[in-house]
Amino acid sequence: MFKPILSYWSFWNSLAFRLRNLLRFSRSGLNIFPEDLEGLFAGEKLEKESFLIDRFQLASYKKREKKENYLDNLLYLELLDFCLGDREFSNEPLRVLDVGARDWFYAGALWHFFSFAGDSSRSVRVTGFELDPYLTYIDGHSRLDFARFFSRDLPGMDYRSIDFLLCEEKADVVTIFHPFLRSYEHLEGGLPLSCFYPKDLILHSYSLLKEGGYLVIVNFDYETKMLLELLEELGMKVFRRGDWFSELADRPARHAAVVTKE
Repeated sequence: MFKPILSYWSFWNSLAFRLRNLLRFSRSGLNIFPEDLEGLFAGEKLEKESFLIDRFQLASYKKREKKENYLDNLLYLELLDFCLGDREFSNEPLRVLDVGARDWFYAGALWHFFSFAGDSSRSVRVTGFELDPYLTYIDGHSRLDFARFFSRDLPGMDYRSIDFLLCEEKADVVTIFHPFLRSYEHLEGGLPLSCFYPKDLILHSYSLLKEGGYLVIVNFDYETKMLLELLEELGMKVFRRGDWFSELADRPARHAAVVTKE
């Protein structure tokens, strides 16, 4: 009974997905006005924010952001610091591929982390890949519109509206935040089952890593067992893994797994 329902759901998702890619809807004029973010935190949370601002050069970034997006990017910086904060990156420009970028609301966190992590700063080339960039929000703007806005004024950031499996460029780091591991959630995201291939996605990500590179995969904690079983099945060496909780906001726990290529 459940399988026919998923097939029916997938059929309608497929029609909508094809229509979006046929129309390629995008609007100019997106503007999100900054808010006054002073006094956002106090006590230990303020100390944590100050640490992130100093380490990742966020002072000017904070002045041009809205509260919600600023908080989201702080959380992603915390998360990246948890995963790779003690690593040194010597390649310049550092090549980073981000898989399943959605509307790339966390573009600022990616740029600031990989530009300033470690003992020295560096230039970066960060590419976000999104299979469904023309999904449109209630305000009439697409994911593509938001991605362009969120990555504005960040040198080396590039958002591509293609299937990541078509990418052949080697990278120092590949990040995958909240990949769909279950078909139900994949369908909820608006995609047809023909695009559901988590195993292929992770294998391809690993194949693109340069020697000594890192694959960072982050999911919610309830998906931990599924993710670890998948990595074990694929024979990947987990360099670091653990549950992560934000020090700045009450958000659901995540589980991060970092795979290294030797």
